[in-house]
Amino acid sequence: MCFKILIVNKEIIMEVLGKLNLSKKYFENAKYLLKQAGTDKNKTLYLDIKYVSSASGIAYLSALEALKALFILEGLISEEDIKKKLTKIENYFGYISKLNRIGKDRDSLKKLL
Repeated sequence: MCFKILIVNKEIIMEVLGKLNLSKKYFENAKYLLKQAGTDKNKTLYLDIKYVSSASGIAYLSALEALKALFILEGLISEEDIKKKLTKIENYFGYISKLNRIGKDRDSLKKLL
């Protein structure tokens, strides 16, 4: 069995951890907003669409931040280039297709976006 050794410097690790912490913060905020939306008696429907809509948008941003962290960790893009190159969702698809380690999950990941 062959293992790929990932050698990254400390600055890249700090950038990635910062992105992942931001992603986690966004996701926690989305969960909080869903709790504020309230549910019906059967807990099958949310009552306030405003909170559900806001939570969906924030959760989407959380996923994009996590993808940025993955792209930086894989060495596909630098922190400085993120604002220039990741302006459209199609650009995310391009970088997802360049990822090596996700294998058959690549198609599932593209469908989520």
